[in-house]
Amino acid sequence: MKQLTAFIALFLCAATASFAQIGAHAGIHGMFNTLWIINQNSYGAEEYDYTLKTGVGGGLVLGYNFTDHIGLQTELNSIKMGQNYENSHGTGQVRKYNTSYIGIPLLLKYTSGEGTVKFYGQIGPQFNFLSNANIEYTDTSATTSVTISAKDRFSKTDVGLNFGLGANIDILPHLYLNAGLSFYYGFTDINSKTATADPLAYDPNGTGSGTWRWPSPVNHKYEASHNGYGGLDVGIHYMFIH
Repeated sequence: MKQLTAFIALFLCAATASFAQIGAHAGIHGMFNTLWIINQNSYGAEEYDYTLKTGVGGGLVLGYNFTDHIGLQTELNSIKMGQNYENSHGTGQVRKYNTSYIGIPLLLKYTSGEGTVKFYGQIGPQFNFLSNANIEYTDTSATTSVTISAKDRFSKTDVGLNFGLGANIDILPHLYLNAGLSFYYGFTDINSKTATADPLAYDPNGTGSGTWRWPSPVNHKYEASHNGYGGLDVGIHYMFIH
């Protein structure tokens, strides 16, 4: 009985003790985000009201901590982005812009504290590569819905700023959980500027080579659209320390 008690006590100490964070780490994580497209591109149609859109993401994490407090981290993520819109007149007409990206952030990470729970902040550029896109047009009053492929309407790449904060929680030697909030804002225009002969594209000169950068029907000026998201980020990491 004494031996069992000693073993349990030793295990609990090992599970809750803080460990050094210097060295490489690898893990997986998942995200649940609210999604936004800043500045609506309605392709010449009436602009609708913004409504809530959510999406998931996640992938692999690799990093290296140079000290207990300073490190670099990169990720290989699959991320959902986009925006939902609804007609402001209550007609039941809805537009859903659905995009998918492979996202690669390069983050400088600062971790504070020396206990079992350590708080972190991270910031850096993120590079996104478009993998799929479609637009759903729904009329709830008529119970009709049409989905069109829209990958050609969006730029192939999107670059922005990723930043977040949260906590690392030691659960076993070499193993810890992370839980926090993560945010992204894209600096580049997500609407494709590539010339296209699609008759639905904007072509003021009638040359047959329009683009998907439509001017706003409100002020008749073109406004760039930008991706954004923010939400919960949870993962598990293994530290390769001596």
